[in-house]
Parts: sequence; structure tokens; C-alpha cells
Amino acid sequence: MGREEKLIEIVIKVIIIIALIYLIYRGYRYFIKMKISKKGIDFIKFHEGVRYKMYRDTQGYPTIGVGHLIKSNEQYLMTKTLTEKEVDDLFKKDIQEFVDAANEAFVVPVNQHEFDATISFLFNVGKGWAGFGNHEIASFIKYRNSIGNYDKNRMKSLIMRFRNPPEIQGRRAKEARLFTEGNYSESMSAAELNSYLNL
Repeated sequence: MGREEKLIEIVIKVIIIIALIYLIYRGYRYFIKMKISKKGIDFIKFHEGVRYKMYRDTQGYPTIGVGHLIKSNEQYLMTKTLTEKEVDDLFKKDIQEFVDAANEAFVVPVNQHEFDATISFLFNVGKGWAGFGNHEIASFIKYRNSIGNYDKNRMKSLIMRFRNPPEIQGRRAKEARLFTEGNYSESMSAAELNSYLNL
């Protein structure tokens, strides 16, 4: 066997190994999904707030529990006072579609804090707004999928693109910090917030 034939054989073997690793990983992701952590749930609850009676959100939509938008077939929630368990049950149901979306979107292994930050982001802006409705994914997820050791400032700036209206700027900055630093803190100084807004 000549040198070129050996080289081709090696290349083919490498391609086969890479393909097998990818298939094994996709099979793993299919059967073993990531879940949002307790710290991730607490992070979202802090920013969304927990309300046991209907209130109007910043856009005027009737809302209850943990940011649950009351649907047309849920008119009973307009006057109902929820128990703690009912709030948690409603939240678990609401959050699952975003957990599923994130599991589908990420094609590389991610850390728990990255996953939690993504769920908080999607829960706030909605899958459609982030591009999921068009079978696309938010730019920061694309960037995470494309590279291993990413540039933290670039990642932060990609997340901070979604910072309007102004009242969600603090939350978005904390999500960017959580994604890149693993910091679940509910507080952020004005100076730190400005550093995110100026990216």
C-alpha cells in the first residue's frame, strides 16, 4: 500500500470515529436531557416575581404566578388566588417548553449555569422572539455551539442585544453574567451594569 493510500485510509478512519462520537453524543442528548437547576428556578422566580393573584404585566397582559400569561381558555385565573403548589405546578408546566427548546438548540455540551441562563432568557423573551419560531436560534446559542472556549465579552454582548425595553436591562445583564461567569447573585452594582450596557 502506497503512502497516499495509507493517508486516505487514516483520513477515512478519523472521519468514521468523529461520526461515531457525534452519533453517540446525539443519542445521549436524546435520552438524557438537561434540566434547569434549583438555583436556576430561584433566579427566574426572583426576576419574574411570584404573584398569587392576577396582575397586568408591563405590556398590560393579564399575568399570574411566575410570569404566566393568562390564556383565553384560562379565564378562571382572572379571579383565582393560587396556592403555593398551584404556582409551582403552573411554573413547571410553563418552563418545560423552554427546557425542551434549549436541549434541542444546544448541540455541544454546556455547563449548568449556561443552561440555566438560557432558560431564563428564553422564558423572558419567548422562543419566537429569539428566533425559535423560524427554526433558528438566538445568536449567543449559535456562538456557543460553534466554539468551545468562547470570548466572554463577545458572549455577553450577544446576550445584551436583547435588552429592550429598558426595565429588563438589569435582568439581561445578570443573565449574561450567569452564562459567562456562573454567578447566580440577584444583585448587581450600577457600575457593573453599566459595563454590560457599554459592551
